[in-house]
Amino acid sequence: MSYTGGYGNFGFQTGLRAEQSFYTGELRNVKGASYEIDYPISLFPSLFLTQKFKGDHELQLNYSRRIQRPWFRDLLPNIEYNANSARRGPSLAPEFTNSFELSYLKDFDRKVNVLASLYFRNTNNAITNFYVDTTLVLDGQERKVLLNYPINADRRNSYGAELTVRTQVTKGWDITTNVNAAQTSVSAQDLDNSGFVWFGKLNSNTKLPWNLTMQVTGEYESSRSFPRARKRRNGRSTWG
Repeated sequence: MSYTGGYGNFGFQTGLRAEQSFYTGELRNVKGASYEIDYPISLFPSLFLTQKFKGDHELQLNYSRRIQRPWFRDLLPNIEYNANSARRGPSLAPEFTNSFELSYLKDFDRKVNVLASLYFRNTNNAITNFYVDTTLVLDGQERKVLLNYPINADRRNSYGAELTVRTQVTKGWDITTNVNAAQTSVSAQDLDNSGFVWFGKLNSNTKLPWNLTMQVTGEYESSRSFPRARKRRNGRSTWG
Protein backbone atom coordinates (compact mmCIF):
# COMPACT_ATOMS: atom_id res chain seq x y z
CA MET A 1 0.00 0.00 0.00
CA SER A 2 1.42 3.38 -0.98
CA TYR A 3 0.32 6.98 -1.36
CA THR A 4 2.00 9.63 -3.53
CA GLY A 5 1.41 13.37 -3.45
CA GLY A 6 3.07 16.74 -3.75
CA TYR A 7 2.77 20.49 -3.88
CA GLY A 8 4.71 22.53 -6.43
CA ASN A 9 8.30 21.30 -6.50
CA PHE A 10 7.86 19.26 -3.32
CA GLY A 11 6.84 15.62 -3.60
CA PHE A 12 6.43 12.70 -1.26
CA GLN A 13 5.61 9.01 -1.26
CA THR A 14 4.73 6.94 1.78
CA GLY A 15 4.08 3.23 1.92
CA LEU A 16 3.55 0.19 4.12
CA ARG A 17 4.26 -3.41 3.15
CA ALA A 18 3.44 -6.61 5.08
CA GLU A 19 5.23 -9.91 4.52
CA GLN A 20 5.15 -13.43 5.92
CA SER A 21 7.32 -16.32 4.73
CA PHE A 22 7.64 -20.07 5.20
CA TYR A 23 10.83 -22.08 4.68
CA THR A 24 11.17 -25.80 4.06
CA GLY A 25 14.49 -27.38 3.13
CA GLU A 26 16.13 -30.79 2.98
CA LEU A 27 19.56 -32.17 2.08
CA ARG A 28 18.53 -35.60 0.84
CA ASN A 29 21.89 -37.37 1.09
CA VAL A 30 22.38 -36.40 4.78
CA LYS A 31 20.17 -37.93 7.45
CA GLY A 32 18.36 -35.38 9.61
CA ALA A 33 19.47 -32.39 7.54
CA SER A 34 16.06 -30.78 7.10
CA TYR A 35 14.08 -27.90 8.55
CA GLU A 36 10.71 -26.16 8.55
CA ILE A 37 10.53 -22.50 9.60
CA ASP A 38 7.61 -20.10 9.82
CA TYR A 39 8.64 -16.43 9.92
CA PRO A 40 5.80 -14.27 11.34
CA ILE A 41 4.21 -11.28 9.63
CA SER A 42 6.44 -8.20 9.59
CA LEU A 43 5.64 -4.60 8.64
CA PHE A 44 7.87 -2.41 6.46
CA PRO A 45 7.09 1.32 6.35
CA SER A 46 8.78 3.74 3.93
CA LEU A 47 8.88 7.48 3.34
CA PHE A 48 10.45 9.39 0.42
CA LEU A 49 10.63 13.21 0.30
CA THR A 50 11.85 15.20 -2.72
CA GLN A 51 12.45 18.93 -3.17
CA LYS A 52 13.31 20.11 -6.68
CA PHE A 53 15.18 23.35 -7.35
CA LYS A 54 15.82 25.49 -10.40
CA GLY A 55 18.77 24.38 -12.47
CA ASP A 56 18.01 20.65 -12.68
CA HIS A 57 19.01 19.65 -9.15
CA GLU A 58 17.04 18.23 -6.22
CA LEU A 59 17.34 17.12 -2.61
CA GLN A 60 15.97 13.77 -1.39
CA LEU A 61 15.35 12.42 2.12
CA ASN A 62 14.40 8.74 2.42
CA TYR A 63 13.57 6.23 5.13
CA SER A 64 12.79 2.55 4.67
CA ARG A 65 12.71 -0.68 6.66
CA ARG A 66 14.01 -3.77 4.84
CA ILE A 67 14.38 -7.48 5.42
CA GLN A 68 17.04 -9.97 4.37
CA ARG A 69 16.26 -13.62 4.94
CA PRO A 70 18.86 -16.34 5.42
CA TRP A 71 20.09 -18.29 2.43
CA PHE A 72 18.44 -21.74 2.33
CA ARG A 73 21.71 -23.61 2.68
CA ASP A 74 22.67 -21.61 5.78
CA LEU A 75 19.72 -23.15 7.60
CA LEU A 76 20.73 -26.79 7.10
CA PRO A 77 21.89 -28.37 10.41
CA ASN A 78 24.94 -30.17 9.01
CA ILE A 79 28.72 -29.65 8.89
CA GLU A 80 30.66 -29.23 5.67
CA TYR A 81 34.44 -29.36 5.78
CA ASN A 82 37.38 -29.01 3.43
CA ALA A 83 41.07 -29.40 4.42
CA ASN A 84 41.48 -27.47 7.71
CA SER A 85 38.26 -25.51 7.62
CA ALA A 86 34.67 -26.46 8.35
CA ARG A 87 31.28 -24.85 8.09
CA ARG A 88 27.93 -25.59 9.70
CA GLY A 89 24.42 -24.24 9.18
CA PRO A 90 22.51 -23.15 12.28
CA SER A 91 18.98 -21.81 12.57
CA LEU A 92 18.86 -18.14 11.64
CA ALA A 93 16.32 -15.37 11.89
CA PRO A 94 15.92 -12.71 9.19
CA GLU A 95 17.76 -9.42 9.63
CA PHE A 96 15.89 -6.11 9.65
CA THR A 97 17.47 -2.83 8.54
CA ASN A 98 16.30 0.73 9.18
CA SER A 99 17.86 2.90 6.48
CA PHE A 100 18.06 6.72 6.50
CA GLU A 101 19.49 8.52 3.47
CA LEU A 102 20.00 12.14 2.42
CA SER A 103 20.82 12.61 -1.28
CA TYR A 104 21.63 15.43 -3.66
CA LEU A 105 21.05 14.98 -7.40
CA LYS A 106 22.42 17.31 -10.09
CA ASP A 107 22.14 17.10 -13.88
CA PHE A 108 24.76 18.99 -15.90
CA ASP A 109 23.43 19.74 -19.41
CA ARG A 110 22.04 16.15 -19.58
CA LYS A 111 25.59 14.88 -20.11
CA VAL A 112 26.77 14.36 -16.52
CA ASN A 113 24.54 13.19 -13.67
CA VAL A 114 25.86 13.35 -10.11
CA LEU A 115 24.21 11.66 -7.13
CA ALA A 116 25.84 12.22 -3.71
CA SER A 117 24.40 10.56 -0.60
CA LEU A 118 24.96 10.33 3.14
CA TYR A 119 23.37 7.40 4.95
CA PHE A 120 22.95 5.62 8.26
CA ARG A 121 21.83 1.98 8.44
CA ASN A 122 20.94 0.16 11.64
CA THR A 123 20.49 -3.61 11.33
CA ASN A 124 19.04 -5.83 14.05
CA ASN A 125 19.62 -9.61 13.99
CA ALA A 126 22.32 -8.89 11.41
CA ILE A 127 23.39 -12.05 9.57
CA THR A 128 27.18 -12.20 9.72
CA ASN A 129 29.90 -14.84 9.55
CA PHE A 130 31.38 -16.12 12.84
CA TYR A 131 34.80 -17.78 13.15
CA VAL A 132 36.18 -19.97 15.95
CA ASP A 133 39.22 -22.27 16.28
CA THR A 134 38.08 -25.71 17.48
CA THR A 135 38.67 -29.46 17.21
CA LEU A 136 36.22 -31.71 15.36
CA VAL A 137 36.10 -35.46 14.84
CA LEU A 138 36.07 -35.84 11.05
CA ASP A 139 36.21 -39.26 9.40
CA GLY A 140 37.09 -40.78 12.76
CA GLN A 141 40.04 -38.46 13.36
CA GLU A 142 40.43 -35.35 15.49
CA ARG A 143 41.30 -32.30 13.42
CA LYS A 144 41.96 -28.72 14.38
CA VAL A 145 39.82 -26.58 12.12
CA LEU A 146 38.67 -23.02 11.70
CA LEU A 147 34.91 -23.41 12.05
CA ASN A 148 32.86 -20.69 10.40
CA TYR A 149 29.12 -20.31 10.19
CA PRO A 150 26.53 -17.53 9.93
CA ILE A 151 24.95 -16.17 13.11
CA ASN A 152 22.51 -13.43 14.05
CA ALA A 153 24.52 -10.57 15.51
CA ASP A 154 22.94 -8.25 18.04
CA ARG A 155 23.32 -5.30 15.70
CA ARG A 156 25.32 -3.80 12.84
CA ASN A 157 25.58 -0.03 12.27
CA SER A 158 26.95 1.70 9.21
CA TYR A 159 27.66 5.40 8.63
CA GLY A 160 28.66 6.16 5.10
CA ALA A 161 28.73 8.21 1.94
CA GLU A 162 28.15 7.24 -1.67
CA LEU A 163 28.95 9.03 -4.91
CA THR A 164 27.61 8.02 -8.31
CA VAL A 165 28.58 9.85 -11.53
CA ARG A 166 27.14 8.98 -14.93
CA THR A 167 28.89 10.60 -17.91
CA GLN A 168 27.60 10.58 -21.48
CA VAL A 169 30.99 10.57 -23.22
CA THR A 170 29.56 10.36 -26.75
CA LYS A 171 26.12 9.69 -28.19
CA GLY A 172 26.62 5.93 -27.97
CA TRP A 173 28.98 5.64 -25.02
CA ASP A 174 28.34 6.28 -21.33
CA ILE A 175 30.38 5.54 -18.20
CA THR A 176 28.99 5.19 -14.68
CA THR A 177 31.32 5.37 -11.67
CA ASN A 178 30.26 4.49 -8.13
CA VAL A 179 32.24 4.82 -4.88
CA ASN A 180 30.83 3.84 -1.48
CA ALA A 181 32.67 4.23 1.84
CA ALA A 182 31.41 3.50 5.36
CA GLN A 183 32.43 3.02 8.97
CA THR A 184 30.76 -0.14 10.26
CA SER A 185 30.50 -1.81 13.66
CA VAL A 186 29.12 -5.23 14.54
CA SER A 187 28.27 -6.73 17.94
CA ALA A 188 27.62 -10.46 18.37
CA GLN A 189 27.84 -12.92 21.27
CA ASP A 190 29.70 -10.45 23.54
CA LEU A 191 32.20 -9.73 20.73
CA ASP A 192 32.58 -6.33 19.10
CA ASN A 193 34.43 -5.40 15.96
CA SER A 194 34.52 -2.35 13.72
CA GLY A 195 36.32 -1.07 10.68
CA PHE A 196 36.33 1.11 7.61
CA VAL A 197 35.07 -0.47 4.38
CA TRP A 198 34.75 0.81 0.84
CA PHE A 199 34.06 -0.43 -2.65
CA GLY A 200 34.11 1.01 -6.13
CA LYS A 201 32.51 0.07 -9.43
CA LEU A 202 33.03 1.23 -13.01
CA ASN A 203 30.54 0.40 -15.74
CA SER A 204 31.00 1.28 -19.42
CA ASN A 205 28.25 0.83 -22.04
CA THR A 206 28.94 1.22 -25.75
CA LYS A 207 26.31 0.91 -28.47
CA LEU A 208 27.41 -1.16 -31.47
CA PRO A 209 25.90 -1.74 -34.90
CA TRP A 210 23.03 -4.22 -35.34
CA ASN A 211 21.42 -3.15 -32.02
CA LEU A 212 24.26 -4.66 -29.99
CA THR A 213 25.73 -3.23 -26.76
CA MET A 214 29.16 -3.89 -25.30
CA GLN A 215 29.43 -3.61 -21.51
CA VAL A 216 32.66 -3.55 -19.51
CA THR A 217 32.51 -3.67 -15.69
CA GLY A 218 35.18 -3.46 -13.01
CA GLU A 219 34.69 -3.77 -9.24
CA TYR A 220 36.81 -3.54 -6.09
CA GLU A 221 35.72 -4.35 -2.53
CA SER A 222 37.87 -3.85 0.57
CA SER A 223 38.12 -6.27 3.48
CA ARG A 224 35.25 -6.39 5.98
CA SER A 225 35.01 -6.83 9.75
CA PHE A 226 33.48 -9.98 11.29
CA PRO A 227 33.08 -11.07 14.92
CA ARG A 228 35.47 -13.86 15.89
CA ALA A 229 35.91 -15.98 19.00
CA ARG A 230 38.71 -15.02 21.36
CA LYS A 231 41.63 -17.19 22.47
CA ARG A 232 43.23 -17.20 25.89
CA ARG A 233 46.95 -16.40 25.79
CA ASN A 234 48.96 -15.74 28.94
CA GLY A 235 45.75 -14.87 30.76
CA ARG A 236 44.78 -12.31 28.12
CA SER A 237 41.97 -12.43 25.62
CA THR A 238 43.01 -11.80 22.04
CA TRP A 239 41.30 -12.08 18.69
CA GLY A 240 41.42 -15.61 17.28
